[in-house]
Amino acid sequence: MTRWGWIGIGALALASGAVAPEIVILAERGALVGRKTKVGDDGLCVWADDGETAEASAVADAAGLDLEVCTLARVISSEHGRDATVVKVAVAHAVVNACGRGGIFRRACAGSVYFGRQDVGGRYASTAQDHYAQHVQIAQAVYDGALADTTNGATNFFSPRAQRVLHLRDAEKWKTAEEVDERWRARGLEPVDVLGIDPDLVTFYRRA
Repeated sequence: MTRWGWIGIGALALASGAVAPEIVILAERGALVGRKTKVGDDGLCVWADDGETAEASAVADAAGLDLEVCTLARVISSEHGRDATVVKVAVAHAVVNACGRGGIFRRACAGSVYFGRQDVGGRYASTAQDHYAQHVQIAQAVYDGALADTTNGATNFFSPRAQRVLHLRDAEKWKTAEEVDERWRARGLEPVDVLGIDPDLVTFYRRA
């Protein structure tokens, strides 16, 4: 297992507690890693060039990645892939905290062999969007334990800001942000503040 002493993330530097060379996470998302996919009519991912079904294991193989790391990178990309790096790191930690190492693909894809939208089959998170170099770097570092958990044990997250937009678009399909918050609390979770992240952009939850 590769470990790094300090990882520079823009203005943020997090210590892993190990003495090793420094690695710097890309400031931007960088280049696509692997073969391009797109979301099919059923919400599952297919190859972008020919529209053929793309099993998740084949997507990971095309990227030269372990399936767990590939899945984590796609969750980062799909959920908050264009937000600040500190958000992406926190999302990755929440996923690992919730799913455990070895359970990310199984839970994120709810037993399916395909990546896809979150609303298809009761998935923990979306894996619909392709992963880019920065997403892979973050996923690998968090999965390897090279970055200390920035979320204080969070296991769930959602964007109140995005939820309000969805609710306005279709009030029958999408709950209000307040209803989502109440649902998490009813399940024994509590909001947790994450340094550097506006809770209106992403609110994180952990077991109370």
